[in-house]
Amino acid sequence: MNELHIFEVQYNEKQNALKINGTIFDESLYNHIKVYKMKKVKFLLFLSVLALMMACNKLDIEKGTPKSIVNKIKDFDKSAVCDDAKVNEFNFQGNVVYTFEPGSCGADMTTEVVNTDGNTMGNLGGIAGNSQINGEDFSHAVFIKTVWEK
Repeated sequence: MNELHIFEVQYNEKQNALKINGTIFDESLYNHIKVYKMKKVKFLLFLSVLALMMACNKLDIEKGTPKSIVNKIKDFDKSAVCDDAKVNEFNFQGNVVYTFEPGSCGADMTTEVVNTDGNTMGNLGGIAGNSQINGEDFSHAVFIKTVWEK
């Protein structure tokens, strides 16, 4: 059974006291309430700052990117050592593909080419200087957009 409690609360500034349902409480209760409110404000401020900090760590990935690619980008972000690593979207052999380019801070690194399901189709570059995926030169790929940059 639900009960309804109605309180009549008054504050007397001159006496610095609270009157709740006829009972007078001195300054100590008032101070307790003030401290509680301050703690509540500080806690809400802390939560706001925390939310902002978490938002700053969010990866800026183009909207509409397949979930499998988004997950792969999250892993790639953790492992990519170069500051200029990026993921580009291309049209290649009639399909949308993504290149995971490690950046320019190292020699002989390879660029992984991935289909929309997140499966590796092959690697470009490296020591061998590979430029072919599925037997076709990747220079025939048509750039669509950059979906993520470190």
